[in-house]
Amino acid sequence: MEKAFVGSKLRQLRRSKNQTQADMAATLGISAAYVNMLEKNQRSLSVTVLMALSDHYGVDWRDLVADNSQAVLSEVRTAIQDPFFVNARPDLDELRSAISHAPAFVDSFLALYRSHHSTLEKMMHLGSELMPESLVRASPGAAIHDFFRENGNHFEALEHAAEALSAEEPHDPYTVQQILQTRLLAHHGYRVVTSPSDSLPDTLRVWDESERTIYLSEALDHQNRTFQLAHALCFIEFSDVLATITDSTSFASDSHATRCHVELANYFAAAFLMPYDAFLDKAEETRYDLDRLAAAFAVSIEQAAQRLTTLQRDGRRGVPFFFLRIDKAGNVTKRFNATSFSSAE
Repeated sequence: MEKAFVGSKLRQLRRSKNQTQADMAATLGISAAYVNMLEKNQRSLSVTVLMALSDHYGVDWRDLVADNSQAVLSEVRTAIQDPFFVNARPDLDELRSAISHAPAFVDSFLALYRSHHSTLEKMMHLGSELMPESLVRASPGAAIHDFFRENGNHFEALEHAAEALSAEEPHDPYTVQQILQTRLLAHHGYRVVTSPSDSLPDTLRVWDESERTIYLSEALDHQNRTFQLAHALCFIEFSDVLATITDSTSFASDSHATRCHVELANYFAAAFLMPYDAFLDKAEETRYDLDRLAAAFAVSIEQAAQRLTTLQRDGRRGVPFFFLRIDKAGNVTKRFNATSFSSAE
């Protein structure tokens, strides 16, 4: 039993009955001082008092001791990542204290934030010219994460595009890189050139459209080199598919939409390198063993993990995984969600 949440619920119950602490104490056969300490979470709720509450007030004892604090904490932490709170974010202890001692206030705050978020989305659909400048400048990462989550991190149009390309260009995991290079040159006139790391100090890929050349850094390993080629091919062959997917969403700025197209091209690359049915079959066969999946499709562990979050096709769904990439400092650098669960960074 988590006493931290019994006190607030006990106080709300007493007030709903228009009772004083003395009135409740008389009803339960305990002292008013004990009721006061229970409400302040200075004493834990005994089984005897719990049964008395159930008998005299007709409440389900399970409702009194139920603890949803972790779910509420997660939702509150997600809400305060909004750029609106950038100058006054409470720390974790403050959030836990609020949930413990003022749950009604926290519920009201979350309801207000949901209403704000819904209103903001409606404004974005109406167009950025109607939005305050401070909102237009909101983080593109949050908007794109919401876009992917609202779509269940699954885009059937990109799955079909990847399957159509695979049918046109049969390959296995160990010949796919050559297949991609050949198609880029033969169909689109793009050469692929490997460049020394020193010549590309700040990036791993340069796409020179005027020279019809894609420069890849020698720092890229085989898996990431292949992924970059599939990513580039998506922009060249399937830019219309990317545009169709985002047409129904009004992003706050052009940069938001551009970044979303980059993430969708990454989705396509994963779908092409790890075809849906074959990948799901292998995942179920290996019981979602990431090492074996990565080896089977000649991809990295991260690429295989991210692909697992996209297996949400109607009629053939995989396990709805949640994916986070965290750097050494503990910062979340990438996240993908196949569920409605909200994460706190």
